[in-house]
Amino acid sequence: MTNPSQETINELVDLYNQNQVDILIRKIEDLVHKFPFSHSIWNLSGVANLKINQYYKAELSFKKALDFSQNNIGILNNLSISLRNQYKYSEAIEGFKKSLTIDNNQFKTYFFLGDTLNKVGEKKEAISSLEQATIMNPNFLEACDTLASIYKDQCLFEKAIVYYQKVVSLKPNSAEPYYNLANTLVETNQNTKAILNYKKAIKINPKLSRPYLNLGNTFIKEKKYNMAFKYLKLAIKIKPDYFEAYHSIGHILENQKKYQTALINYKKAISLNSKFVSSYNNIANIYIQLGQLKFAIMYYKYALSLDKNCSDAFINLLSIEVQSSGNLIDNSSIENSEISKEIIQNPKYNILKAIINYIYGDTHKSNKYLGFYKKNLNSVESKKSNLKDLKFCYGYFSFLDKVIKRPLIVQKTNNKIFHFGESHCLSFANNIINYDNKKYRIIPQLTIGGKAFHFAEENNNIFKAITKFNLLKLPKQSNVFISFGEIDCRHDEGFIKASSKKNIPIHLLIKETINNYVIWFKKISFERKYKLFFLNIPAPVYNDKLNEVENKKVSEVVAEFNKELNKTLTYYSIALIDVYRFTKNKKNFSNKKFHCDQRHLDNRILKIIESQLSN
Repeated sequence: MTNPSQETINELVDLYNQNQVDILIRKIEDLVHKFPFSHSIWNLSGVANLKINQYYKAELSFKKALDFSQNNIGILNNLSISLRNQYKYSEAIEGFKKSLTIDNNQFKTYFFLGDTLNKVGEKKEAISSLEQATIMNPNFLEACDTLASIYKDQCLFEKAIVYYQKVVSLKPNSAEPYYNLANTLVETNQNTKAILNYKKAIKINPKLSRPYLNLGNTFIKEKKYNMAFKYLKLAIKIKPDYFEAYHSIGHILENQKKYQTALINYKKAISLNSKFVSSYNNIANIYIQLGQLKFAIMYYKYALSLDKNCSDAFINLLSIEVQSSGNLIDNSSIENSEISKEIIQNPKYNILKAIINYIYGDTHKSNKYLGFYKKNLNSVESKKSNLKDLKFCYGYFSFLDKVIKRPLIVQKTNNKIFHFGESHCLSFANNIINYDNKKYRIIPQLTIGGKAFHFAEENNNIFKAITKFNLLKLPKQSNVFISFGEIDCRHDEGFIKASSKKNIPIHLLIKETINNYVIWFKKISFERKYKLFFLNIPAPVYNDKLNEVENKKVSEVVAEFNKELNKTLTYYSIALIDVYRFTKNKKNFSNKKFHCDQRHLDNRILKIIESQLSN
């Protein structure tokens, strides 16, 4: 006889179903000697070894079974599963495909094939196999769940939601599907629906800590901080060492500008998990807000020592590098490290690299990074960027793309005029200007996002810290241009918004701000005897996206700022460079002779600036 009786086979199957694997294996070992050519016995041997995770023994048994039944799809699938469990993915994929060529009506085999393809990164082919499994069996839970996960990983959130909803309908009494659905809804800013699903998960299993954490984080996104606190505290009650919950509480307090208490919670998080990179990064962010650059750099670097591909820490450190022209941190920490694809495709990385190369006068490299930014606009990393970063990137891209096309006014000279400002300090970068019978190269000293208001504040901040650092590194008696204030005069921030919010007349806000702004630079520069030149704000370009009243308001604020700046500088005997008078038309909007975009001048204005330096 080649095979044992059906009664014997049934007895072995019963032992398997009763989980009596040890007895089953002993009986099979006896039967193998009696029936060495039985594919059924060898297959059962493989199945028994699979049960106790003896995958290699299972593989050998299934291969032996195939020797006696070559096209048996059950044995082929079992062999492929044993190979898959040993991470022999290529062989497993080959086996599943062979099985499907024999019989393509196997939804479970399509699932195993798709799941294995997913493990080797063949996402497109994996999706095709998994979707075939769901077509053949629409209620196939594992296939729907795996498809949802793949789509979520690829940021195809709407498709992921469809499959997670299917999983919820198939498994309505389990917390996990609601939790996964909620996480995906958050990615599409469907926060209200996400909150409902987190609460369903909690109701089904109130001892799970993760839904409390993510529910708290969703309330943070909604700026409902009291509700966020409630659920984060519950998460900690369930899991006292929940470092992510302490981190999220720190994030709330940071948003509320309660920096010292935020630091306590972030440091609690890293005391519970010393390798939790996000807390180190956020501690550094707080030190940035407090203007404590050395501490910020220390924590960013430590975050990168734990994870060199931590994009937040890398980008934040690079931002400091750009603004300090390489004087605060070791370039090797950035340039000589292996940079991940995630960072290279980050839009802010490419814009910062474009800026720093433009500052150094390498327009070729600057253009190259602008090209990378444009190329990667539709990348996953770009989609992950927040609106603030996307606005920053688009603004600098639009400006640099235009100003870089202007031919430089270049001649050899070692003399320098240092131009401090936000993006406006890049308008004349590395151009030559004549002053006091000498030629000077204009060297930008960038403070990203700086406003006159920031220098008028009583407390220290990142804008003061960066600018002070850059000022104090200059040689004594340096010539310094200063260009801040344009952001303060925009329609959607600065004086217009603050006046409405605080119910204070705009002219009073402008007067106080300008006085303190000028005094701050005067005090910092006094001992080093810098010669200061404040540039006023160019006439605003009429914005077609605003109505006439809004445009007029901006024009009036710019005129008031420039009038008050002139009075204050005259009082303190500090030089004014007037670009406003030469850039305005009869209606006090830009005459478009010197603007290269909606906000910035370019080097065509230098002759006018030069003529004022001579007076």
